[in-house]
Amino acid sequence: MSDLPRIPPPHMDALLYQAERNGTLPLTSRCNLSCAFCSVAGNPRGLEAFSIDPRPLEEIRQHLAFLDETRGPIVIGESVTRIIEGEPLTHEDLPQILRLLRKTFPNREIRVTTNGTLLTEELSRVFTETGITVLVSLNTADRALRAKWMGDPHPETTLKQLEIMASMGVIFEGSVVAVSNLFGMEDIEKTVRYLVEVGARSVRLLLPGFSRYHPLWKSDIPFQWKEIRGLARAVTAETGVPVLADPPDLSGPEARVEGCLRGSPAQKAGLKPGDVIMTVNKTGVFSRRHAMELSRDLQDPVLTVYREGRTFELTLKKRRHEPPGFVLYDDVGLTEAKEWESKVREAAAGKVLVLTSVPAGPLVRELVSRTDLEVRVAETRSEFFGGNIMAAGLLVLSDFLRAFEGLSRDWLPDVVVLPARAFDVWGRDLTGVSYKVFSQLTGVPVILAG
Repeated sequence: MSDLPRIPPPHMDALLYQAERNGTLPLTSRCNLSCAFCSVAGNPRGLEAFSIDPRPLEEIRQHLAFLDETRGPIVIGESVTRIIEGEPLTHEDLPQILRLLRKTFPNREIRVTTNGTLLTEELSRVFTETGITVLVSLNTADRALRAKWMGDPHPETTLKQLEIMASMGVIFEGSVVAVSNLFGMEDIEKTVRYLVEVGARSVRLLLPGFSRYHPLWKSDIPFQWKEIRGLARAVTAETGVPVLADPPDLSGPEARVEGCLRGSPAQKAGLKPGDVIMTVNKTGVFSRRHAMELSRDLQDPVLTVYREGRTFELTLKKRRHEPPGFVLYDDVGLTEAKEWESKVREAAAGKVLVLTSVPAGPLVRELVSRTDLEVRVAETRSEFFGGNIMAAGLLVLSDFLRAFEGLSRDWLPDVVVLPARAFDVWGRDLTGVSYKVFSQLTGVPVILAG
């Protein structure tokens, strides 16, 4: 299906605007390392991925108004847009940018993701001064493995500067791309424990996702995801520090607590890993995200908690809009679910087919079962990327068309729902194909939702 009609990409200013209005501030596409597991090496032909040079400070100043359109955190250095994110610490104006952001947004959470190789005491002072949260993508704490698989020229210095940053009181989290065939399970566990011991308030174990074009795709089978998820639960239970495996294995929207941040209102109140939040101020919890939103937005929220066969209440002593400090996997909020249902009801009076990603399938089935709609859910596999890529945001229109063509003709829907995250604000997928092409080729109306 490579001959599907494509729409030319928008101007870079429009791409930057769309990223910024969602809370992401791209700074540069430059990176100072050559990690063997970098996903960019496996990008298929035809993928829209754009590189940018370091952006001038004055340009960033002019774009601050766009960041004001969302209440969530301002994120720097995470690849969540079509603009390739490099290492933000390579930007020579980073200290000035962070001070400018804090002055403009005194109460917003600001997060910087870094590989840690360019940390200095001066930057750590800036992080402390501005209250920036740092996510260190460490991946391995072994000096030799860092040099071999990441191209870190000074691994000893990297680890020393991380420890200095932690000693200066910088709020930081850690992440590890759990490539077991490169680092081994023993090193992955050692690295997670090192981050916990140094003072990371949480750690994410990123389960590796490679396209079929990536040199590590075939060599990384099996992925040991079950073992890695087990490791995350074990270290959390032992240390009390939340360690999460991403993507999670979610079968329903139950608001199960994965862990609590040190010194947070949730930890002080006695909330523990494995607790299930049932209500917040007597309001029934719809999902994990709903539990988080209710607890965040209220002052001193009272949680009804289920633990080991009994139900009891806990009060989180906190200000309004202060993070409660418990950690959950993300799913879908009540507002988003209601908007999805409203949009589907408006578009269809009969049968509805929801095409979603493989990991999201069980969760989506559980959520639609709460409605009276006649809905079928079908998981869609990524043929464009191939490999073990499964995220909904990386599916393209040709993948959805293949999934639709593989369905039985005994049940034809009146409308098809595609995940909105697979398309940009112009309705284009990662190859520039409009979602409207689906209706043109199948004759079935299609909407974007979720």
